Amino acid sequence: MPDFPGSFNQLIFTFSSHQLTYLTNSLTDSLIHHMATTKLTVLSNGSLRVEGSEIELVDAQGNAYGLGGRERISICRCGLSANKPFCDGSHKGHFEHDATAFDLPTPGTAPAKPTTPPAAPDQPLG
Repeated sequence: MPDFPGSFNQLIFTFSSHQLTYLTNSLTDSLIHHMATTKLTVLSNGSLRVEGSEIELVDAQGNAYGLGGRERISICRCGLSANKPFCDGSHKGHFEHDATAFDLPTPGTAPAKPTTPPAAPDQPLG
């Protein structure tokens, strides 16, 4: 691949539209492939497991955590870990959550409100 000029505007003027389309499609394919190789698993009564060949975890300021080349890390969900954001197993016996997948509502739609069944006629309301 050629050495690219310093700014995107220069890139547009340097390459023909066909070459730019190829470059854009290549970058998109690379991004999609990268996203597809990272897997997050919500573990019942435990952590959030992250698996992938190129994991990058950053703090609120954008600073990367040194992961030492790991391709699998566990993130604390219970708040009890002494090594946050990483899981250290402190949740055992102190955190319960049945990790069962469900569908989120479509963006822009209100989530379904839980319905309360009507009280039986011989039982008081409330």
